[in-house]
Amino acid sequence: MGISNGIDAEVLANKLAAATKDVQGLQHPLRSSLSALGANQWLLSDILPQWKQINENDHEIILEALDTAQSNISLALSYIQAQLRVQSVASAIIREGEEGVLPSEVHKVIWDNANEFEKEFQSWWQVVNVTYKPTNHSATAFAPTI
Repeated sequence: MGISNGIDAEVLANKLAAATKDVQGLQHPLRSSLSALGANQWLLSDILPQWKQINENDHEIILEALDTAQSNISLALSYIQAQLRVQSVASAIIREGEEGVLPSEVHKVIWDNANEFEKEFQSWWQVVNVTYKPTNHSATAFAPTI
């Protein structure tokens, strides 16, 4: 038994020596890898502030673009509302004029240009004819006054 234990111990020692023989060779790659990791951490700490600044600049540009888009959309919606209002007023003027009723918008224009006698007899004002020209979007109302 003792001889077998001695042989086993020697075999184990030889195997351990063979396995650890190249450990010295691993020492240099491990040191260079660890030093490279340390250097990369320093490089990363140098990059992070620049990355933060670029990120902030990008956010400012995005906010400016969103503000411009919001302004343009608000302006477009305002134009659409104004156009719808003008269209509804114009259609009401044409509709009332064709029915022989003096539209209030036309009445205001006549009233501003009428003399005192015409203002006194405004009940006699009557729409004779209203024409609408779709080519130039103009309406002409003929309303004789006294």
